[in-house]
Amino acid sequence: MKNATILLCASAVCAGSVGAQVLYDIVSIPAPAGAEAYSWVGKDINNHGDVVGEYSAYEPGGVRNHIGAFMYSDSVGTPELAVEGKRGASATGINDLGQVALSTAEEDGTWRVMYRYTPGTGLEQLSTFGGRESETKRINASGQITGYSQVPGSNLESAFRDTPGSGMEEVGSLFGTSSVGYDINDAGWVTGASDGQNAFLWDSEGMTFIMPGVARGINNTGTVVGGSTQPWGATAFAYITGQLHLLGPLGIYSYALDVNSFGEVVGQVILNATIWTDLNEAQNLNSLIAPDSGWFLLTANAINDVGQITGAGIFNGQPMAFRLDPVPEPSTWALLSLAAGVSILWRKRRGKHMPHC
Repeated sequence: MKNATILLCASAVCAGSVGAQVLYDIVSIPAPAGAEAYSWVGKDINNHGDVVGEYSAYEPGGVRNHIGAFMYSDSVGTPELAVEGKRGASATGINDLGQVALSTAEEDGTWRVMYRYTPGTGLEQLSTFGGRESETKRINASGQITGYSQVPGSNLESAFRDTPGSGMEEVGSLFGTSSVGYDINDAGWVTGASDGQNAFLWDSEGMTFIMPGVARGINNTGTVVGGSTQPWGATAFAYITGQLHLLGPLGIYSYALDVNSFGEVVGQVILNATIWTDLNEAQNLNSLIAPDSGWFLLTANAINDVGQITGAGIFNGQPMAFRLDPVPEPSTWALLSLAAGVSILWRKRRGKHMPHC
């Protein structure tokens, strides 16, 4: 493979060299007004910095747990994405058009009905394979959605790809078992897991077994990341142009959850939100924010092409969602400008995609 380190180090703050320097501002994402949420988590982020996710709250009387969906933007705040007649909802993916992949829960707690939400148009209900449960996971730039849907008359679930105007397509599985699609890139390639323990990539050539484990993220170059099964437990991996790489540190629990177009990988090591900008070096995101922020970052669930990250943490004792915004160092960008103008390109990309207040 040709220089895998470059693929995982493209926005250039290749972190081992910067020590405890503050590299991110942190945005505390509030819960939807009136939701009375006790915890909430960011699940996906688009290139405008808009975040979607879900919150948990007790229903009146504290008898049952309620799950609700939200979408955060700097200009609007955190409106709830509610679906009338449904007990709960979860927003699992968002693209740059503001389209959202949405799952809803029935009174018995099962996830059954799926939607594509489009701003200005509203909710479009997706088809299913006809079984009891179905759930969305991610959405790509053209509005294609992946997830899983149960096959009628069996306990098996199948990963799917839903395309606007064409509907549901079964992705299938490895070894005739259940499967879940966890992410989809702009080419329509799906990555996920069969039977919860075998990572796969489904592309124009069919389904490829990657390794024992679960594939959770894919970018537009086809790099797949996830968690592999090892004797000591899960270990983060990256699958790049057909070659498999375990991401350090080895021997302890780690999990990769997303990868952006520049190869930056985010996830979790033990109970710390983590970023990998090099194959062998995990950076604890808690060491890259202001030490007096009041935050402890537990997991990084998604990263966009601007380098913004969302996930879940604890802020002054409250479990809640966050967004990290990169803080470029002038000296760093001066060095980058000597290296093929990367600094200028990054600033142009940042200026194009940052939200307008």
